[in-house]
Amino acid sequence: MDPIRKARLESLMIEELTLLINGGIKDPRVGQVTITKIELTPDAKEAKIYFVPFGVSADPESDESRETADDCLEGLRNSKGFLKRQLGPILKTRNIPDLFFKEDLGYYNTSRVNELLKQIDSEKAREPDNE
Repeated sequence: MDPIRKARLESLMIEELTLLINGGIKDPRVGQVTITKIELTPDAKEAKIYFVPFGVSADPESDESRETADDCLEGLRNSKGFLKRQLGPILKTRNIPDLFFKEDLGYYNTSRVNELLKQIDSEKAREPDNE
């Protein structure tokens, strides 16, 4: 597949899946989510969809975050058929890619780096100047 077409298809899928997930899925396990990235295979038969559920803490190891993310992932996997049926007329491609959902852990890493930078700044502010 042409790289430009692939990029356009990924972008369209991000927009449409965001609308479908946040407005069309009735599964209570799936709350509001942000789709951060979609990776299509070169033949566009499979799509890895990376998402971050709203309302999770910056610590991915906390029980509440883990439970929320796992519930959301399970709900998205169960809604895969509905999402593919809704994407069909929108994408206008011969085949609708098979959807694989994965939690995007980059969000947690970014939050952790920001937390560490704030900690360093506060430590520098507390140190007396030795100049």
